[in-house]
Amino acid sequence: MTVSLESQSTGLGERPKEKIRLKGVEETLFCTLLPKARDAERPNPVLGDPYASRLIESCDVDLTRSTFQAVDNDRAIRWVVNRSMTFDRWCRDFLQKHKSEPVTVLYLGCGLDCRVHRVKPGPDVRWIDLDRPMVVDLRQRLIPQAPEGDYYLRILDITATGWMHDIPADRPTLIMAEGLFMYLTPELVESIIRELVEYFQQGEIFLDTVSNLYVKYTDHVEPLKASGAKWKWGTDDAREVQKFHPRLRLLEHVRSADYMGKKAFGQSQVPLFGNNVSGVLKMVLASLSSSNSAFGQNARFEFARPESDSSAETS
Repeated sequence: MTVSLESQSTGLGERPKEKIRLKGVEETLFCTLLPKARDAERPNPVLGDPYASRLIESCDVDLTRSTFQAVDNDRAIRWVVNRSMTFDRWCRDFLQKHKSEPVTVLYLGCGLDCRVHRVKPGPDVRWIDLDRPMVVDLRQRLIPQAPEGDYYLRILDITATGWMHDIPADRPTLIMAEGLFMYLTPELVESIIRELVEYFQQGEIFLDTVSNLYVKYTDHVEPLKASGAKWKWGTDDAREVQKFHPRLRLLEHVRSADYMGKKAFGQSQVPLFGNNVSGVLKMVLASLSSSNSAFGQNARFEFARPESDSSAETS
């Protein structure tokens, strides 16, 4: 393993730019990376991710495309960085709670997010970042050095049955799915979560959701249009995920309204339909629906072994 991002004196931005060949859902990783980069460039950043700007500068990608322009604004930046900050906080809390024992962290659809570098897990943490082949290849080229410790970057298709069965289930496990499940069908989301709970038996799951309104009108969501990606799963109450498995219990539920504000006519919402006149009018109409305020929920669940299994281990 070579040099970490922090110790590269020239910075990633001075390296030859990488050609980007991502399409569809994979391309949307820049819709979260760009707002983090914009936040980091500000005098008083919220997330303050020191890696995002360097990664953006290292990519030969047209940021003037509608896909990226739709998230290059104050409201989109606020949404993305506060979501990531919430996940970072929960992750640190999980690691602190289990500081006296080894744990596993599983980051599904990690993209180019550098949470493992921001959180800096300790030596008893097995951290596994997972994504599709082209994303993993890009990540390896842009981030040439993995963090110190028990770290793995894996190519895995989470839509395949039994995809996690070669990952050890010998520790409490944190599973993070940020900006992922909304691209899968409702049936697949429930199936994956049920399988995770059954296989790992003890740990926590972090996820975020879009609301039913934006699934219904996904073809009008500006950051998705050019890439062809679709939002397929949403909920107006993320707490309903508890119904997927009897062992799931909600620990914390944060709505984007908690950090976006509550201005009238959608003025505190991410301008998902664009900033032109048509997009603004669509956003005003969307604000009349109760489903609109349910956009951008972050939920933290815990799950544990059945009591019969726990008692058998201690007897």
